[in-house]
Amino acid sequence: MAKQTYPVLSNLLHDGTEYGPAGKPAIVLEETEAQALVDAGVLGEGKPAAEDPVTPATAIEREAALLQLVPSFTVGDFTQAGLMRADARRRVAAQLGFEPSDDEIRAAGEAYAKQIAGRTD
Repeated sequence: MAKQTYPVLSNLLHDGTEYGPAGKPAIVLEETEAQALVDAGVLGEGKPAAEDPVTPATAIEREAALLQLVPSFTVGDFTQAGLMRADARRRVAAQLGFEPSDDEIRAAGEAYAKQIAGRTD
């Protein structure tokens, strides 16, 4: 049996990783492993793993993707030390398809601040 990518419709903990609305939105499993979860409504229909969407690979692509999410960040997404909280980090990772580092988040925030400061509206 081949591996397939399945959308996660309900919270699922697999090999120590949280999947679902609060975690990763898709999981790659063997068809035989996933069938019971598909039947139970935890997973949606699978697609061949080779058809997975490509996540941004270069630093510039990652920063550009993250920069688009910066306006959605709230004060509650960050700790007093200025680091992103775990639940916010999972939400951002689910939206982006990759987990940004603290440095990437900081750089995107600074780039957004410069962008806003440069506006003359």
